[in-house]
Amino acid sequence: MYLDEAVNTSKTCVEVMTDFTGIKFPLEKLDGLAVPDFAAGGMENWGLIVYASQYVFYDSRQDTTITHIGGIDVRCHEIAHQWFGDLVTADWWSDIMLHESFAAYFEDYALVQGWPSQISYLDPAYVGSSIEDGFNSDGNNSHPVVTQDGTFDGVVYAKGSGLFRMLSQLLSPTIFQSAIKDYLNKYQYSTANHIQLFEAMNEIVSQTGLKDWCNNPLNVTKFMEPWLIQPHYPLLTVRYDFGSHSYFVDQQPFIPKDQLYPQGYAYAWPVPFYARQVKTGSIKQYWTNRYYQCPHNFENDVSSIPGVQIPAINDEPLIVNANSNTFARVQYDDITFNKIIDGLNQRYFQLSSETLIRMINDEIALVHRNELLNGQTSYLRSMKLVAGALINNNTNSAAVFQAAKSLIDEMIRLGIDMAEKDLFENYFQTILANFYQNIHWEGNGTDDWNNNVLRERLLLYSVYFSIGDARRSAAFRFNNLYAKCGSAGSWVACNDVSPDLRPAIYCGAIITDNGTVFSNMTTLLRNVQQEPSPSQQERSALMEGMACTHRVADLRKYIILATASEIGRPQDLQYLVRNSMASDVLYDVVKNMLATVLINQDGLKYALQAMTYNWFTPERIEMMNDLIPLLSDLPEQYKVFLDVYSDLLYRSKYGQGAYMEITRHLYDAYYPLGFTPWTRRLPKSAMPLTYELSVQPYIPNKSYQYYAEQNFTYDANITITMQPTTDITEIWLNSHRHVIEGYSVLNLDTNQTLTVSNIVRDYDNAIIILIMNAVIPANANIQEL
Repeated sequence: MYLDEAVNTSKTCVEVMTDFTGIKFPLEKLDGLAVPDFAAGGMENWGLIVYASQYVFYDSRQDTTITHIGGIDVRCHEIAHQWFGDLVTADWWSDIMLHESFAAYFEDYALVQGWPSQISYLDPAYVGSSIEDGFNSDGNNSHPVVTQDGTFDGVVYAKGSGLFRMLSQLLSPTIFQSAIKDYLNKYQYSTANHIQLFEAMNEIVSQTGLKDWCNNPLNVTKFMEPWLIQPHYPLLTVRYDFGSHSYFVDQQPFIPKDQLYPQGYAYAWPVPFYARQVKTGSIKQYWTNRYYQCPHNFENDVSSIPGVQIPAINDEPLIVNANSNTFARVQYDDITFNKIIDGLNQRYFQLSSETLIRMINDEIALVHRNELLNGQTSYLRSMKLVAGALINNNTNSAAVFQAAKSLIDEMIRLGIDMAEKDLFENYFQTILANFYQNIHWEGNGTDDWNNNVLRERLLLYSVYFSIGDARRSAAFRFNNLYAKCGSAGSWVACNDVSPDLRPAIYCGAIITDNGTVFSNMTTLLRNVQQEPSPSQQERSALMEGMACTHRVADLRKYIILATASEIGRPQDLQYLVRNSMASDVLYDVVKNMLATVLINQDGLKYALQAMTYNWFTPERIEMMNDLIPLLSDLPEQYKVFLDVYSDLLYRSKYGQGAYMEITRHLYDAYYPLGFTPWTRRLPKSAMPLTYELSVQPYIPNKSYQYYAEQNFTYDANITITMQPTTDITEIWLNSHRHVIEGYSVLNLDTNQTLTVSNIVRDYDNAIIILIMNAVIPANANIQEL
């Protein structure tokens, strides 16, 4: 029952590899062994592959499309090793890329060839996942693909795979295949190194007439060596020049050279890149200026050349690294970038999913690089690009949404714990509404992987941000499902809703909970725990949905369920990070119920990580400081605390500036200055008595310094005393385009600080409402800071 999928898809992987290599699998049979808790995804013993069991067993009643694809991916990887690693084995560990880089490349190749109807999902997903992993693994503390004793990490797997993708594009898939066949036939049942691989490939390439960067016959060894024996990767810079009406494309290392260890190739690469002027539709290949002189150009100093000149056609924007076939990131100057954004917003061209993913991920990577190098962060270009891609590019790509989701998640992290979180949600609703309208709740899964994965990822976020009818639709479906299956003997067997939709449906039901849904789901969780299935996905779906609760009592129950029950896991607390109410409840549980959190040895780690995930303000750091006396006498737990505390301090260095800039941009987009008249007025439930205001403006002046994002803004502290004219539970104030960093309410008669349970912002009418935890009596003297 659970093995049919693994057997059938493994057969397809073997057939694809046989067709590509022209070499039939030489053994009588190929066995697979599923092992629980296996340390790796799999081990490619010749003829007997050992797998972690989760990549073999498949339960269609519970497992999502992503789980399905992930299992095929792992199996195709290990099957590719039967040719790359077993049939031909590396001479030494230094050339482990001949095993792992090839297997990582062919796991994706086999999926595309074996399931061609899914290519609209698979190739963009490869760009957004595997290629991106290669970049992220190859930063400033990286190492070459080829090292003396070899490594088993993202550099060898993901970067190596990306380099073979680039080589296949450069040679053409047909020539690449012929060259690989020649290599395998030459060294089968033997060993080889990467030099021998490229020499074998040169025997084929030399017959093709392909030219290199110097217009000489292409030598694969000379081309690939700089990519393999030095770490890191290039950044292609694109600059528009008005004088020549041209674009100039140049290269530099993504991390500046002075931040990297010296290397023999001086962090320069022979880079074949592909550029498209968008209206013409054609993609042309170019080489960046050679990092050392070509023989016929030896006297010239290439360092002074401003890059490859590409004349502009009809003032069209230039897309560099179109379809992401080059292992390089791209940075556009503001002129070119704005041309691209204008084109997307005006919808006069479309970009491929691979191109959009490359652009989005590159912009976000540049934000993180700049943060690391100089502490300056700006998400504005990323926000404009994601908005243009999702709203105006007419795409329904799950992989494009996944790339955009990286930005959305970072913005959630910056905004969810702040008074202006609704302003951030306006942006999310704007960029996701178009996507949501094109995705349907109906249907229990199809053969379209892209549609299935998009529904899984998008519908949950649509529920989070209350887009369209998402919450109502989710709750409606859960209520129908529970009416049918709530009392069934097996919830899993009765549940006919697509596993891709379940977290969103459960989340919507919990958010609109009338008081019984959380309890009912807890009962279902216990039911699922008894199911005789190798899959845990239904349990995870329920926990993810339950984490959406807005009820403080249920949040407390959830935390205890995750840390101190037989059906929970501490890592389930990670589902709370997108719940704006969760961090304060987590803090209360850690502070007042520490023994419960410590029942599981990992309980405190996951509780603190989830609690602080969205924190960065001084007020939150002070709350962490208050936990020190509680943990300082527990050495192991205090070390966990210090690790989380260190991460919080690092985020606090950059979070405030990024938040301020984003908030200012969102105010400009949705609530610009002078956007009046306001139609709503403050109620007359309180009488103001005094105002005290101090203001620090930030206007360019040599006498003092401030951060760039503070330019033409101001900081202010205001103290208001007031008297309610009647009993009140809300304090209404006017606030237009303000960022509220902190507030407190004091009863001057009792000298008691009053608790604010929530803040509501009415941006359209410049009103902020403080929801109090208790009634403030009439005529009390109240001070609001």
